[in-house]
Amino acid sequence: MKRPKDRLPRVMVIGATPAGIAAANKLGELGIAVTLVDSEADLDKKLSCEQWRLDSGVPLNYAHRPGLVRIFRNQNIQCIMPSDIKFIKHSPQGFMVRMTRRRTFIDPDKCTLCGRCVDICPVEIAP
Repeated sequence: MKRPKDRLPRVMVIGATPAGIAAANKLGELGIAVTLVDSEADLDKKLSCEQWRLDSGVPLNYAHRPGLVRIFRNQNIQCIMPSDIKFIKHSPQGFMVRMTRRRTFIDPDKCTLCGRCVDICPVEIAP
């Protein structure tokens, strides 16, 4: 009889949408190690677009500001932004994710997701 392998409870949330932010916060509060991955460096700008606007007209970057602050205060949540997922592979041990992290030249430990670095940066990269 095979003995089940001991696994560390770790979760990767791909996409810092309102649902992804809420999931990362809840799992982090439960003590589970969470990695939040998104392709955008500026979450404030991403959440302020028309796609995430509430019915009342308030952009979600204001509504989810407390959630973003909780992400940075929680030691169980690690943010990897901006990065691109190359592939996800399932195996009996779990999932393996390969991603590439784009350079930002910013210390991720000091980042507060204010987005000022994106506004100031003189380099434009075409998608």
